[in-house]
Amino acid sequence: MSAQHLQLGMFDSYFQRFGGHRDLMLKFFIIFSRAEFTLKESGFARRGRHDIAEADWERFALNIEPNFDPQGSPELIAAIDYLTNHPPRLRKLDPANNLIWSANVRRPRQTHLQWLLSLVKTVRNNLFHGGKYPFDPARDVLFIEHSLVVLEACIKVDTKIAVDFQFKR
Repeated sequence: MSAQHLQLGMFDSYFQRFGGHRDLMLKFFIIFSRAEFTLKESGFARRGRHDIAEADWERFALNIEPNFDPQGSPELIAAIDYLTNHPPRLRKLDPANNLIWSANVRRPRQTHLQWLLSLVKTVRNNLFHGGKYPFDPARDVLFIEHSLVVLEACIKVDTKIAVDFQFKR
């Protein structure tokens, strides 16, 4: 079976499930992955399980929070409002190992920006790791669009991150 056959056959029918939102999902995947790469390359990396380098979103949030303006634009205000008032849920296992959806609540001592970026990461995790199938366009498109607004606003706060994000490396 050729790669072209897989792309045209299996993947096209798969993307049809997303009701024409394929390009938005791909944009989110690309921007999020580029943001994670940029954070790690710019010194916002932490040691994950098995010594795997991970983007340190919490430290990044603490670093930019003094200069982050949550009122920066009407789009950002709407994005923050939506994500914090309708947070994406988390996929967990109950005591009997059944998959369940769980509320996503702000942890004690977590700053508002740390929580906001954790919500964006939850949107990413739900899409990347298969938590959001079937796709619900009425809700999931809003999560993706608002997450993109938040990511852009956060990246713009740190000039070095913004430059590195634009493929200057």
